[in-house]
Amino acid sequence: MKPTHLVLAAVSGLATTWLTDQIMRRASLPAVLRPVVSIAAGAAVAKAVQRLR
Repeated sequence: MKPTHLVLAAVSGLATTWLTDQIMRRASLPAVLRPVVSIAAGAAVAKAVQRLR
């Protein structure tokens, strides 16, 4: 695996966690929805990373 891919994977993981936390906090959603929000945030981050490539 190239170092660039490792960096992108680490940054996208951090971005997904941060985005999930922001959405959960600002929308005051119940904890039960956290996995759903996390999947949606991960998809948004993955799409953004694809645009960077």
